[in-house]
Amino acid sequence: YSLLVFAVALPMLLLISLAGYDLSVRWATRAEMAKLAPLAQSVADIGRLIHELQRERGGSAVFIGTRGAEMATELGDLRRRTDAQRATAVAALTTLQATASGEFKTEIGRALDAVAALEARRKDVDAMTSAPATIGYFTDTIAKLLTVTGAVASVSSDGGVATSVLSYVNLMEGKERAGQERAHGANLLATGQFDLHAVGKVFELVALQNAYFKLALAPATSAQRAVLDRALTVAAVDKGGLMR
Repeated sequence: YSLLVFAVALPMLLLISLAGYDLSVRWATRAEMAKLAPLAQSVADIGRLIHELQRERGGSAVFIGTRGAEMATELGDLRRRTDAQRATAVAALTTLQATASGEFKTEIGRALDAVAALEARRKDVDAMTSAPATIGYFTDTIAKLLTVTGAVASVSSDGGVATSVLSYVNLMEGKERAGQERAHGANLLATGQFDLHAVGKVFELVALQNAYFKLALAPATSAQRAVLDRALTVAAVDKGGLMR
């Protein structure tokens, strides 16, 4: 009788243990997803602000380089686009900061401080302060924002999620080098001062963006690669190649 009870009880105990383990895994996965959902949204919100800052940087560089002859009208629209994304991104950063700790919290604070200085820098643009200083501010601010998005990858214990976030960050890093190329190139074309150092800087940025795009695409699916290919199959890309 004892052997019969043991024979029945052992599988039941194993079944209960497996069910408990499965429930634990599911609960951990659910908790992980609940944590990652707002983080993913924050990365997207910050990414949209970065995009508009890149556009405003390019327009500001042309405005200063041409002494206001170009982009005077467009600059106002570029600033409004940035402002529309700034409020959302600042809210996301503030929410992240409230629950962050250590170096992550410090990096978020640096990004918020940089974004807060935007209005003062716009006054410098209006006063036609040197283009390198203006480009430098936008580039530094974008770098701080990218540092925050990169740190999000370390928050997840899921290797697949971390890889996906890093891939997205590498894509943004490549796009940022493309934005820097646009700003530097636009200033060169506006001023007509094609010295060796300035031209070399442009092609250094070309090499960097190609490297980042390669890193971003390494773990990408064929569908994701197709999306990027479609985005780059436009007349503006061809025109950019001719300008290079």
